[in-house]
Amino acid sequence: MARRIWLVGESLPLTKASREKVARATSQLAEQLVCLDPRHGVFPNLVMKPLFAATLAAFKESDAEVMALLRAIEDVVCDKPDRRFNLYLPRITHQKNPESNRFAFDNLERRIQEFDPKIDLWLVFGHQTVSGLMKWLLECDEITTRSALRKFIVKFITASNLAKCATENHTAFRPNRPATGAGRIGFVHRLCTEFDAKGEGVEKALGLAVDRLNIRRKYSNEFIVSFLRRIIPLMHNEAYQDGQHPTGNAQGHFVKFATSAQQTSDLYWKIMGHAIARRFMNRWVGEPLNKG
Repeated sequence: MARRIWLVGESLPLTKASREKVARATSQLAEQLVCLDPRHGVFPNLVMKPLFAATLAAFKESDAEVMALLRAIEDVVCDKPDRRFNLYLPRITHQKNPESNRFAFDNLERRIQEFDPKIDLWLVFGHQTVSGLMKWLLECDEITTRSALRKFIVKFITASNLAKCATENHTAFRPNRPATGAGRIGFVHRLCTEFDAKGEGVEKALGLAVDRLNIRRKYSNEFIVSFLRRIIPLMHNEAYQDGQHPTGNAQGHFVKFATSAQQTSDLYWKIMGHAIARRFMNRWVGEPLNKG
């Protein structure tokens, strides 16, 4: 069965009159802007560039996988994709409207039930999307807020750092927690994608963190860990809007916490593309090619 890539993003806002945002018609795209719309300004740099980088990474490792990856990418960037979806329902984002701070999930339970870990790979773009997906898995609230999402991801990272103390020879975590949105995405990116030879490093710490926070137990800890290890958290607007920090610094924050290297000279899209190619080929980031 062919493997499938899905692009998961945050819903576009509504206009003040609660109508969907419209754009000039292009190709076969509808007038209404859709999730991760190709006409959106950041789409080339923050969606297409990592996907192109993934094909380059695949070429280096396995010629046999390249065509399958290209077909999967074509499925998600076509005019009317079935595999690009909103995590949330659209909402008004006008600051004076209290509803702009409320995020309601869009058919997420059904999508998770239909998720096939053998063939599906979710690329989850953006701090609020990554935070919301994890929060829904562990806390099961149908509606959340922007402040609740920020608090949850900090709580999750704190629990993960504490879990580090209970793991032997664990290298996936840094002693200092990331303070920016880009850094937090990089931290969770590594949890989801890094090679864990014996299941005693990343997965054990991730399992301990989930166990600490999964109070409602709608899903088992084993299911949540398995699910999170089949997604790739990636940056979206955070690459340009990470507080007062210049763009290059924001991208450096992601790289710092997404990799084990102490230096952050690698470009963010290269790190993202490498992870996409590796996970599409059912390999982990950092996994040796020749396992003997």
